[in-house]
Formats: sequence, structure tokens, C-alpha cells
Amino acid sequence: MSVWLTIPSARPASEIAERLGKWRAMGYKIALWRNGPHATPDGADIKDLVDWSMYRPDYRGWAFSCNFVMKMMFGANDDCDWCVCGGDDTEPDCTKWADVIVNQLSAYFLDLHGKLNPRLLMDGAFIRRFETFGVMQATGDRWGENEPWARAQFPDAPAYIDRICGSPWIGREFARRMNQGKGPFWREYFHMFADEELQCVAQRMGVLWQRRDLTHHHEHPRRDGAARTPDFAAEIYSSGHWQASKSLFDSRKKAGFPGSECIA
Repeated sequence: MSVWLTIPSARPASEIAERLGKWRAMGYKIALWRNGPHATPDGADIKDLVDWSMYRPDYRGWAFSCNFVMKMMFGANDDCDWCVCGGDDTEPDCTKWADVIVNQLSAYFLDLHGKLNPRLLMDGAFIRRFETFGVMQATGDRWGENEPWARAQFPDAPAYIDRICGSPWIGREFARRMNQGKGPFWREYFHMFADEELQCVAQRMGVLWQRRDLTHHHEHPRRDGAARTPDFAAEIYSSGHWQASKSLFDSRKKAGFPGSECIA
């Protein structure tokens, strides 16, 4: 059994080494799509940190990159049923090993689908398929929950992570079938709002599990009023980029997220 962290990364290796080490220590394998001026084409900067990597100088977007790397890992590793997405500024839960969480996810989603359609459990061929058709988001990182505007507007979901799937566990079958087979994240989003659409779609299908008992600490560049946005990320965190992505999200949400349907 293998669980892969599947993310793009543009930071210097020296800035991500400790964080990647935490993922490895908890039993995860690591696959990175390296991009930007701080990455080397031959992968020498991260060869001792990751299990798989590729290099591309330009950034094709978070949604596209996560979809691509995840598909590669599922395709190359028959023993992998779950991948974790997010960013190179996010840490794993350090209270449970990766394989322990996998077993919990398999039991939860198999039970969930069994309740939705008990006949599925009568055919063993369907078991693996449905025990990985789901999304889990750790919501123990309560960043933002004490902000007055969030408590007023989202009383039941005041933390940022309550409202997005920013570092989700994604099952093999969910990744294979969603968005008409094109991957779990809608690729029109470049950096922002892909995680919010994923949450909405998974919720609509009844296959999102939010877990307050697990924590993925997110050292966001603007967390707690800080200003740590690196130069190479200035554009993707700009107000113009945010507005364009929000407009896309709002229009897709109003239309019922067309194209997000799952294939057989």
C-alpha cells in the first residue's frame, strides 16, 4: 500500500526539505512537479527528498498540475488507492500514519456506499471501486475561525479549511471518474477556487468526509496577517487573479458545475 503526496512546487529545495521530511516520516511517498526559477531541470535539488519528480520551467496551474501528477501516480502504482494534494507549504497530520488513515477511509467510504446501495456489497468486484470513490479533508487547522466576519458569514464553517478542500485526500475512483474522466480538479482554474469547486462537487455527491481530528497545517504566505508571498507567486495571489477565478467559480456554481459529471 502506498499513499502519494502529489503537488507542484516552485520553492527552493532548502525551503521545503524539512516539510517534505515530515510527509516521508509519516509514511507518504512524494511526487513533485517542479517549476520556476528555483528548480533544476535534472532534479538535483530534490533528488534526496522525493520518490518521483518532473521539471517544467513554467507553471501550468495548481489544478492541472495536481491532476497530472495524481494520474501518473495512480497509473504507475497499483498499490496506490489514495493521493493527497495541496501545496509545498502544507504539513501532514503527525498523529496518524498514512496507512492507518487509508484503512479508515476505505472502511468509511465502503460503508457509505453500502448504505446508499446495499446491492453493491454483494459483488466483490465493486468493493475496491467504491471504497475509493470519495474525498477526505482534514479540518483540524482552525486558521481563520476567530475572525468576526467569518463567524458572522459562516457560523458553521468559520475556518478557511471548512470551506475548501485545500489539501484533500482523493481516492483512485473519484480521480478517475470525475469531471467526465478528466481529473478531480476543474482545469479552467489556474490557482484559486479549484479547491472550493472540488468541495462543492464532492458534497453534492455525498462523498466528502471532513475530519476535525486530523490536521494539515497550512503555512499560507498570508497567514495571520503575514506577508510572505514569494516573488514568483505574486501574480497568482494578486487581487486581479482572485477576482477572475471567483468570477469563474460563481458562474460555474450558478450553472450547477457543468462538466463535473462522473463517468461509469
